[in-house]
Amino acid sequence: MTSERRIPLILLVEDDPLLGITMRRYLGRWSDDVRVAETCAEAVAAWTAMDAGVVMMDYRLPDGFGTDVISKMREKGRVDAVICMTGEAEAIPAEVQQALGIRKVLGKPVRLDDLRPELDGLGSATARLVQVPAKGKPVRPCGKFRVLRWRGPLTGARVDRLC
Repeated sequence: MTSERRIPLILLVEDDPLLGITMRRYLGRWSDDVRVAETCAEAVAAWTAMDAGVVMMDYRLPDGFGTDVISKMREKGRVDAVICMTGEAEAIPAEVQQALGIRKVLGKPVRLDDLRPELDGLGSATARLVQVPAKGKPVRPCGKFRVLRWRGPLTGARVDRLC
């Protein structure tokens, strides 16, 4: 089963209705709040409006690519953990995964045994934060901590997201 730690919010971006229903039910084991978006536009709107959480992103959507959504949200300063799902024969290149801070890429159909350890590892607030290099500058570890670069001021909402 899962650990006691819960993920506050999971955004599932999936355009296949049957897979969306199945994944939503399964993701309910880790979060009481699982929201679904079916297009890039819906994903951007939902991700912009949500508090810190986890994003399960389909690679190919009716109006574009999931990586474009991730890129747009990273530019806005969002550091939520992202797990991509793809049914494409070619994988998302490692360089793109690293540049966008994608935690894991899972092939479709998603094997639940591959997804479970990823979600179990995301239960704590610090595990949700990802390393997104700022314009080619790597994020350096500092002991068991990571130094994160923030765009803009450190506001109360951002401190809450860190905690």
